[in-house]
Amino acid sequence: MRLAVALLLLVLPKVAGAVPPSPPPEAPRVSIERFAGRNIIVISGPIMEETEAAFPLALAQAGARPLVFLDSPGGIIQSGVAIGRLIRARGLQTVVPNRSICFSACGLIWLAGEERWLGEGARVGFHAASTAPPRGRGAGRVSSSGNALVGAYLGQLGLNDFQIGVLTEASPGRMLELNSLRPGQLAELGIAYRRGMPSAPPRPGRISPK
Repeated sequence: MRLAVALLLLVLPKVAGAVPPSPPPEAPRVSIERFAGRNIIVISGPIMEETEAAFPLALAQAGARPLVFLDSPGGIIQSGVAIGRLIRARGLQTVVPNRSICFSACGLIWLAGEERWLGEGARVGFHAASTAPPRGRGAGRVSSSGNALVGAYLGQLGLNDFQIGVLTEASPGRMLELNSLRPGQLAELGIAYRRGMPSAPPRPGRISPK
């Protein structure tokens, strides 16, 4: 079954980003905060080289197994992949909090979670890797090398060929949002995650990968 693709207007920086042109994007930010009595690492704003550099430092300071909260429109694929590999190596959980977004490179980070959470009204989405758009406007072109990097990374996370194909199918300027899929489509895709926030019991009916 072909999955529905939600249309979004995006500006894509470097290799596969998703930073809206208006309002101006906030600066990349990695911080250590408290949630439900434990340390969390919060990644917000565009995923950039600065984010990649700051994340290992936050990991060293946050203590054992912090949660990783994500609220980002996307950014540079290479940086997202580097952060995701660290998350998977540490066996950390990833969370898109209530009414937050996690698109493109941020979605790749979210997928790295040993356990993934999607809060109320939260949105997570994926599309093909792309080159930088001309003059920073519109959508860039699909990047074959970028998609190869994403495919290899997703394979390392344990995703199969069908899942990788679906998550990289949407063209630049479009987005496949998991939260927009019908239950049957989501079950067919088989991306496991919990609904809600880690501080509260998850909703019944966890979707398990095939």
